[in-house]
Amino acid sequence: MRKQISDKLAPFKKLYDNAAEFKEKHDSWTTSRVGTHDPEEIDTETQAFYRNIYKLEKQFADYPEPRNLASEVS
Repeated sequence: MRKQISDKLAPFKKLYDNAAEFKEKHDSWTTSRVGTHDPEEIDTETQAFYRNIYKLEKQFADYPEPRNLASEVS
């Protein structure tokens, strides 16, 4: 039963984790001095966030609120 609950909640946690990590990195990217961050690394990370959120958007087909949130983020 515990595993079932964990499996059911995993996409919600992944959405939260991705959104929180993106916000943290975005703040760092936009407030740091120019040249502080490697543009290639930023591109790679943003693509990974996008892929994760895109996949989650499909998983939330039966949950309109999280699906809409995932759609707004992507």
